[in-house]
Amino acid sequence: MTFWIDLLRREQDGWQRDQLARILWARFRREFAPHALPLLAEEPVQYVQWELMQGGFEVRAGARFRDTWDIWLPATLTYRLYFPEAGGHELPERDVEELVSWLETGARPRDAWVRNHLLYRLAQRVAGRHLRRFLCAFDAAIPDKGKDWWILSGLSDARALPLLRFWATLPSDPDHEPAAAESPCCLPTRECLLTWVGVAAEAGVEITSAEQARAWLAGAERAGAAPELRFADALERVARVRRAGGEEQWEHLYGCWRRVEGSVR
Repeated sequence: MTFWIDLLRREQDGWQRDQLARILWARFRREFAPHALPLLAEEPVQYVQWELMQGGFEVRAGARFRDTWDIWLPATLTYRLYFPEAGGHELPERDVEELVSWLETGARPRDAWVRNHLLYRLAQRVAGRHLRRFLCAFDAAIPDKGKDWWILSGLSDARALPLLRFWATLPSDPDHEPAAAESPCCLPTRECLLTWVGVAAEAGVEITSAEQARAWLAGAERAGAAPELRFADALERVARVRRAGGEEQWEHLYGCWRRVEGSVR
């Protein structure tokens, strides 16, 4: 793989670099994904950036992105239809961490369209401890929040609502209306309950200035600050949640999680 990456770095012709990127995806697949990120940050040609960016998401999600025949395709945005071998499009936790950490270094695709679509695809996967880190990267990369609001349309963690409400008040292009924020999930699972607990914690937060927005982004949860959760029944529909301020009881009622008691000391 080092041999092929070195060829790609030294090649001056964009079409040849695109061919080399396809060879790397076809031959090394997921193993090439971490090495594609620094190449993406320095690549000047847009269609080569698309190849590196799209391939990184697809192989991480379990798809077979390229094979030997793809190196004969023209150097345009041409992709094959496929059915993911892993049965879904979810990114493993370690890959979300890798992509968010890469953005935190200030690395970006040089082309604005590729950058925007990378952020758009990653927004659909970030939640929990990755949320504020991703939003910090979005804030640094996207100066015109109104114009590029669509990038955040896939966010599913409603703990971002205080910041999104503020960003929605910023001047925007009338042709780019803010998308409605999605509601938290209502599944009877631990992960879904923790999302609702986080939403309840943010319910009283109001952001009205850029300074408050920066303070909110800087207030990421510290290690050990996550709420403690224990189920009180065999079906895991009743839970006791302990966090700063006391203990609360949550139950999965009428198809969703609801807090049925106030804070219990």
